[in-house]
Amino acid sequence: MTKGLPALFLFLLWASPAPAVPEKSLGPVSDFAAILTPAIEQELASVISQTEGKTSAEIAVVTVKSLEGKSVEEYAHELFNAWGIGKKGKDNGVLVLVAPNEKKVRIEVGYGLEPVLPDGLAGQVIREEFIPAFKKGDFPGGILAGVGRIGSIVMRQEAAASGQSPEFGILPQIGTLLFLCLFVIPGFLAVGMGMSSKVFFGVIWGSIFGGVALLMGLTGQLGRVSQWVMPVMAALSVWQGLRLGRKHPSFLRGMSGGKSSGSGWIIGGGGS
Repeated sequence: MTKGLPALFLFLLWASPAPAVPEKSLGPVSDFAAILTPAIEQELASVISQTEGKTSAEIAVVTVKSLEGKSVEEYAHELFNAWGIGKKGKDNGVLVLVAPNEKKVRIEVGYGLEPVLPDGLAGQVIREEFIPAFKKGDFPGGILAGVGRIGSIVMRQEAAASGQSPEFGILPQIGTLLFLCLFVIPGFLAVGMGMSSKVFFGVIWGSIFGGVALLMGLTGQLGRVSQWVMPVMAALSVWQGLRLGRKHPSFLRGMSGGKSSGSGWIIGGGGS
């Protein structure tokens, strides 16, 4: 009977569940490893509150004494799901998990924020903000810098997606928009004139000259205004170019110095 006790003990040990993650958070910052000062916790809470107020995204900072034999990825995933970090229906939570005794750090991101904070960018934040301070033994400073960077990324990207821009005021936006129009208008004028007078050079040059600026306006952080102003300016410029091309059909032909392609179109770059 006694011979079977060690085997039974090993079986029960093997069958017993692994230690669970903490059941409840201590707030936006849960310093179970006791490595943060009250001042740092207050600064972290301020960043977290500001980020949530502007984007509704939830950031939770957790430090633990031990990962209980689990990988940092497994522990973070369990903790993220157990606490339900992020708004219901949006899944827009971010968990910053630090295990100082095991020298592990993990940024777990909800599905709703993955386009904003993908794995590659999260890894970059860890390498550039957390790790350099951690190597110096400055865990509070590293966590504050990392969470600050995360908050900035989330606020910037979510604001851009909603048509706002925290990086540019209204006057810089207008200035940048006008600057880009200096390329869009003449570029698409040339496209219209090239189409009307059948000058291939004008269409190609204008598409490149104006198209690059148009693409910058559409994909930049100028807000929704540029997304409809710039295409309208491009369309009006093409329309005006078509009119000018019909009135002055020889204008672009003289500039291109090209030869006829045989199909009625003029190809630039030739001789006399």
